[in-house]
Amino acid sequence: MSDRLPWEDSENEDAHEDLSLQPLQTAQTPKRGSTLEGRVRALFQAKGYRAVTNKIVFDHEIDVWGEDENQRVAVAECKEYYATGPVTCGHVRNFFGKVFDIEHNYGENVYLAMFVSISGFTDTARALCDRLGILAVDAATLEVLEMSSEELTPRRSTLEDQAVLELRKQRDRLHEEITRRNLVRKLSQQIDDFNRILETKTLPGFLIPTTVSNSFWYSMVDELPFVGLNGTFKDFAAPMFPRLTLVLYEQRRLLGRKAMAISTDHLAMSNGVVHVREEALKDAAIASQTEVQPLVSHLLSRLVITADQLELGTVTDLLISYRNTQWVIESLKVASSGRLRARLAQPDFSIPSERVSLREDETIGWQILAHVKVAL
Repeated sequence: MSDRLPWEDSENEDAHEDLSLQPLQTAQTPKRGSTLEGRVRALFQAKGYRAVTNKIVFDHEIDVWGEDENQRVAVAECKEYYATGPVTCGHVRNFFGKVFDIEHNYGENVYLAMFVSISGFTDTARALCDRLGILAVDAATLEVLEMSSEELTPRRSTLEDQAVLELRKQRDRLHEEITRRNLVRKLSQQIDDFNRILETKTLPGFLIPTTVSNSFWYSMVDELPFVGLNGTFKDFAAPMFPRLTLVLYEQRRLLGRKAMAISTDHLAMSNGVVHVREEALKDAAIASQTEVQPLVSHLLSRLVITADQLELGTVTDLLISYRNTQWVIESLKVASSGRLRARLAQPDFSIPSERVSLREDETIGWQILAHVKVAL
């Protein structure tokens, strides 16, 4: 008597039955596209192509890829749809994107692009295939091609043949060479410009410019460069104190020297350098002594007094600034009088020009009136 239990034989038989049915079930439900891809590969091989299935190009999976003896490439997209309906325009556009990428980035000349669908195509999808040069093949057409001995030809001949691709590659190489040479020329020009700036526009490390600001003390005006002034700087005039309105300079002529004046509206200052506009020099006029008073030099050593006739000291220097296209005297440096010197920590002090006005005396000349009071 057997030691097996009655139900064990039944289970083993069921398992054996399941194993025997497995190949049959697999054959009845094949992987989507596998049978159709095999038919298309056999079709390519029958037409003289060396064909493979599921070729990976970049990140694209090509269902069937074939090459003939003339190095012409044929690609096929296989859709074995039965229940989902015919192929739509979206499927066609996706396939065309693969073909376009292969031609323009992989460098292959796709001679034949074929879309095979057992369930057919919508009217718009078939029209799109015709416009894009894709051969649309349904089930009936596939059977005709399999029985026919004619060569597979594309819907229309593409312009991207091997000669065009070679010309395109040659064009790209020439374009890259031109780009490289232009870059070399541009870099060389930049190097030349930088060298010229270093040699002509900048000072060496051991030299320091005397002025770099747009403000300066009048005592340092001789160190100030006047670029474009066709003469020797002499003085500033301040008839509208504290604004400076004229620049006086001396021009050498054939018969001697001539005093000239130019409006400060034609002068600009940048980084400690005064620039004179060239067209302004054509309008320069001879300066008369009456309309250019007082000169800034006339204000030096002048007595500074308050409204109650208290002497504060004498002017030793003036701070001149170029601000917002205007030339102005910003402040006056005053050497304190003997009466104040004993009470001050420093012998000199400054008064803003907005607190000062000018007064002309027939006997002593210009006086400087400070609108302040002494709190000491």
